[in-house]
Amino acid sequence: VRPGLGRVGRAENILFAFAAAPGETAADGTGQNSPFTAALTKYLGTDGLEIRSVLTLVQQEVYDLSRGKQLPYVESGLPQLFFAASTKEQLPERERLLLAMADVTPQMRGEVEQIASDADMPLAPLYGALISTDTSHLSAESLNARLREAADAFVKVRGEMKTLASDDPQVTALRRQAEEQLSLGAFDAAREKLAAAAEIDSTSRKALKANFVSRTLSEAATRYLSAGAARADLDYTAAIRDYEEVLSLFGEAGQSALKLDDADRQIRTLDELGKLYITVGNTAAAGRAYEALLANLEQRVRQETDPSVRRDLAVSHTKLGNVRMTQGDLPGALENYQTARTMLSELTAADPGRLEWFGDLAMNDDKIGNVLVTQGNLAGAAQAYQESLSIKKELAGHEPERDDLQRELTISYDEIAGLARSAGRLDDAQTSYEESLRIRLALAAKQPDDAERQRDVSVSHDTIGDLKRERDDAAGALAAYRDSLAIV
Repeated sequence: VRPGLGRVGRAENILFAFAAAPGETAADGTGQNSPFTAALTKYLGTDGLEIRSVLTLVQQEVYDLSRGKQLPYVESGLPQLFFAASTKEQLPERERLLLAMADVTPQMRGEVEQIASDADMPLAPLYGALISTDTSHLSAESLNARLREAADAFVKVRGEMKTLASDDPQVTALRRQAEEQLSLGAFDAAREKLAAAAEIDSTSRKALKANFVSRTLSEAATRYLSAGAARADLDYTAAIRDYEEVLSLFGEAGQSALKLDDADRQIRTLDELGKLYITVGNTAAAGRAYEALLANLEQRVRQETDPSVRRDLAVSHTKLGNVRMTQGDLPGALENYQTARTMLSELTAADPGRLEWFGDLAMNDDKIGNVLVTQGNLAGAAQAYQESLSIKKELAGHEPERDDLQRELTISYDEIAGLARSAGRLDDAQTSYEESLRIRLALAAKQPDDAERQRDVSVSHDTIGDLKRERDDAAGALAAYRDSLAIV
């Protein structure tokens, strides 16, 4: 015998609503009412809301608060619309979000649940980011990456909200309320609370000159949280505006007034600004942000002995190099990449246990190789790619279960093969392409339903087919193309 209620059956002129789906049990909750009853009493009397929309809100709230474990069941046989009250008003942000969640496809719902589970976060903020973003032009992979970006931003700002303190109880209370709204996916409401907190700090710091610095830094911290909330909502314009305001406030306070936490926040602000400006296509502004970040970290390196700060400086060189590469400044990009490589080589030699730093080093070798290829220095590029491959092999050997490290190997093999092919060393090219294919086949076999992994295999077959045509191996080329076509 299974727990839970069974279906009632035919519902003619009747609407049934149960706390959980047939065959499932409902949570009692920790308060006076269960989550289902609490949601029902919350929405049943909403003005201008049809009963089925009421129950949709109830379903989504219980589903969200239970993180997908409980979904109330509704069976309606009502022949006409029924309103608990007739006045029609604009629904609050949270209710609009819950109604919109009901239209999300089961496949996308499953993807959101998985990302939320991986990030240990509520479902609503992810749905809010999904629904408020135009996803029509995004591939499945890009959409997944965008949702994971939103999840990372939410987790980051949630953590900041828990650790950032304020001397003003009103500001503290508003930040706490903003955190609650953020967890419900009510990004606009969260930013309104943070804006109110920032306004209190702004008014106070202007009125009380004695508290100017502390209030300025407090406002900067609040603006930083607001930017994080916008980031989680994938509202890049609002996030950029807030981060720029944070930097302006730090400038007003003066560099000498910044404590270690403030200085760290300034660095993170510059880094986030660089990422956001790249995302919106403003490479000039991104370059300015990364140049400021570089200068900031160079000063920190002179003051501190922590090797992590030097690693951050190396990574900032890489990021500035990426911007210069995009702008066509190849010598400038190469100089940044080589500077980063020198630092990372020293750091990994001094501390071989920091495996993630070896990953940074391999990535820099790839970047150097890319610049040298563009400049026509194929021999130098081949050496850089080989050095990257050696590091990636070592990393993959340390953690053979990590699929991302295996995929990184295939990228290096393809780059090395492409250079060998250009140089006319077709045997070497085929060997590298086939090694890449071998790894991709193994990755695809582990997750046969993953379309991106299958696509990687098909691309390898195509590339090998092209190479075999160059070698006048028509039969081998045809077989490779057919393997690719079957996957496509």
